Amino acid sequence: QEQIQLGQLVTGEIVAVTGDVALVSVGGKTEALMDRAELGELRPGDGLDAVVVSLSPELRVSHRAAIERREREALRGAHANAIPVEGKITGRNKGGYDVSIAGIRAFCPMSQIDLGFPRNVDSYLGKTYHFIITELADDLGTMVVSRALVLKEEREQTMRTAWEHVFPGAEIEGKVKSIRDFGVFVDCGGVDGMVHLSELTHRHGVRPSQIAKVGDTVRVKVLEADRDKNRIAL
Repeated sequence: QEQIQLGQLVTGEIVAVTGDVALVSVGGKTEALMDRAELGELRPGDGLDAVVVSLSPELRVSHRAAIERREREALRGAHANAIPVEGKITGRNKGGYDVSIAGIRAFCPMSQIDLGFPRNVDSYLGKTYHFIITELADDLGTMVVSRALVLKEEREQTMRTAWEHVFPGAEIEGKVKSIRDFGVFVDCGGVDGMVHLSELTHRHGVRPSQIAKVGDTVRVKVLEADRDKNRIAL
């Protein structure tokens, strides 16, 4: 027991469960007490990680504290490597949103909840999204997150995938996104292309809106594709 220190992470095995406590064998012959409520699905004979929470009057450990510590380390790793984490929006304040991530409160600025300013600021409440942690205090007391960064990366990935299929001569399927007097814009799976009026019809006096509607699925042929300028002629 002399080698065991307060706050130490230990590996143990559940020996017995009696009353409100579980007996956990740690460090060979040393036995510690743990709150029975922390067992969950664990049974005698099962192994577990725990944190030493008390040395006297008896040695006590907490499995829940070990789980929390592991989650906190995971958050530090996610912040360092820009790995998205899941969080639930629990409230809204003047500057943004309260987000619960692994039971820890985080803040998402209003400008970072979506790509562009949200039309309905309350529509995100109660929903679960993925976020990038942009700021994290050493004690995790302050955590700032961004959903916009996740959406931006997803959009860029979609565009990279779309460009693999977009090249002169390719025939692709797309959806009519918008209609102008001079032509029709088609979403080609993440990148937009334009069908000029002259390519829509050879008849004079016909407007694009008479030929296509927003939402129509169309099959088009790529005439020109410039990835650097993000421009596609169909």
